[in-house]
Amino acid sequence: MALIGTLRNKMGTWVVVFVFVAIVSFILNDLLGNNSVLFGDDREVGEIAGTSISYDEFQRVVEQREANYFLNFGRQPTDREMPRLRQEAWELLILQYAIKKEYDKVGIQVTTEEVEDMLYGKNIDPSIQQAFTDPATGQLD
Repeated sequence: MALIGTLRNKMGTWVVVFVFVAIVSFILNDLLGNNSVLFGDDREVGEIAGTSISYDEFQRVVEQREANYFLNFGRQPTDREMPRLRQEAWELLILQYAIKKEYDKVGIQVTTEEVEDMLYGKNIDPSIQQAFTDPATGQLD
C-alpha cells in the first residue's frame, strides 16, 4: 500500500512536468519552425514542374473557381463543396505549369475553327449548351 501511495505522489509531479515540456515544445516549434512568425514568411504551398506555387497565387485561382461556381449555381459554395473547388484550382495550376508546357513542346493546339465549332458549330460544348438553352422550349439560343 505504501508503494502505491509513493507512486501516486511522485507520478503527479512527473505528469505535470511532462505536460509543461509538451506545451513548451509546441510553442517553440511554432516560433522556430519553417513558417514561423520570427524567421521569414515562406508562403509556398507546393511545387509544380519545378515552379514554386505561392499561397497568394493558389488563393487567387480558388477565388476564380468560387466566382465561377457562383455564376453557375447562383449561390456561394458551402464548406462541403470548398475542398472540391480547391482540388480543381490545384489541377488548373498543374495544367498551367506542367501539362501546357508539354502540349507546347509537341505542338498540340486548338485551332480557331475548332473553337468556333465548340462555341456555335455542330459540336457545341455541353456546358455552353446548358447555359444557353431556353428551359421553356429546350432550344439552344
